[in-house]
Amino acid sequence: MLRITRTSEGPSDITLKLEGTVVSNWVPLLREECLRVLKEKKRVWLDFSDVTFVDDRGVEMLKAVVAEGVKLLNCSPLVGSLLQEEGANECPDSSSIQGTRITV
Repeated sequence: MLRITRTSEGPSDITLKLEGTVVSNWVPLLREECLRVLKEKKRVWLDFSDVTFVDDRGVEMLKAVVAEGVKLLNCSPLVGSLLQEEGANECPDSSSIQGTRITV
């Protein structure tokens, strides 16, 4: 299961907090939400602090939305290593950047 919550929203930014797993059937839902916000001309930040796993489909989708301007933050060591193994850009671990937004 994946829960997506808009945790902060400003005139040009929105942060989507993800909770659960970014896998199979949830991947298109997350992609659609990212694209919907990008169409609103807002910068999208995905907060991974409560994501426990990302499968291959999730990694491919994340690579695609990052290429479209989505930013990642607060990855756990596990999620960060999964993204790196698949050739995606880094998403630092939340203990080293607590609350800090990064560009990948």
